[in-house]
Amino acid sequence: MPLRKRKQPRDSQHFARGSTKKRVRVRSSVRPWQIVTVSLCGLAGVILALIWGNHLKAKSDAYRDKEALGNWMVDTSITDAIPVSVPDIRAVEILPEGNVGDILIAGKHGGVMLPLCGQDGIPLYASSVGSAAGLAISADAPSLSDDIARISRRGLNVTVIYTVTCFSTANTAEATFRRGLDLALLLACAEARPHDILLLGLPAGNDTSDRKAVGFLTELNALLSDLPNRPAIGVALPPSAFASDTMTKGDGFTQGKPQAERESQAEGDPLTESIPLYAGTVSPARLLASCDYLAMDLRNMSAVGVDTLLPHIQFAYVRHSLRLLVNIHDREAVEHALEHGYERVFEMEPSPAAEIPENPEESE
Repeated sequence: MPLRKRKQPRDSQHFARGSTKKRVRVRSSVRPWQIVTVSLCGLAGVILALIWGNHLKAKSDAYRDKEALGNWMVDTSITDAIPVSVPDIRAVEILPEGNVGDILIAGKHGGVMLPLCGQDGIPLYASSVGSAAGLAISADAPSLSDDIARISRRGLNVTVIYTVTCFSTANTAEATFRRGLDLALLLACAEARPHDILLLGLPAGNDTSDRKAVGFLTELNALLSDLPNRPAIGVALPPSAFASDTMTKGDGFTQGKPQAERESQAEGDPLTESIPLYAGTVSPARLLASCDYLAMDLRNMSAVGVDTLLPHIQFAYVRHSLRLLVNIHDREAVEHALEHGYERVFEMEPSPAAEIPENPEESE
């Protein structure tokens, strides 16, 4: 009887059948270099987002700072003002016998300025002194006293502008002649009874220059002392005459601000570390002791230079009750001064001899 093959257990049969089948191996489709690439791209995206975010924040901060700087107003409480005898007005220069009707209608100015002489130094008004000195005065030149009276009747302050010439030459004999002519013309001008006379061209800024200017003012004051109605005498000085040492960290961007704010503005700011302190030096005080008021001459400075300088002259402006002389043809410079609260703005013809610098440092 044949032997029957022993039947294997069911589990053994299953494994036996499956052991000869070809199985499909599943392999991953992601390579390691792909994982690294994706990670690097994500990291680069994060870095770019941070850089762009910092850029936008910097632009936002710069815009905010610019807006804050553009909205500032002169701080009139920064110091006590030295009293002066002239009114706080805005004035504009006109030609002899010029129309004042438009000025009155606009109502923006409280006074006018009349140039005593032209850019060539020849008097624009009839002058016996000028004629005696041989100056080629026009035969139909108007009367200064009549012109002043005409404007005064309209309720406007009259300032006569005169450029002193005796300090513009090194020749002693010529300087002596010009000094006498300057004083004689100013005496005749004062007799025409303007409200004040503004002098240009006086030296200042050091001991020698200050001494020369004070000597001239002392002599002029002696001549005017006998007049029944002596006009006020003003002196125009450049910004450099009001500038002291260069600003350093901690001195502050402008005087009168809280110490913390001043230090934060000065920290790392190259502008605040290079612009002088216009805090009122010895020269203005010396000259103010011999005249009635001072003016800061910004006529030959561009609108950019004026806008840069204005925050720094607040102390000098308030302390000395300054009048700011601004180029009458540069409306942007005039508006810059007015919009920041500088009220004593005098719009004048620029000096013909000087070029217009862009920055206040160049004007010095």
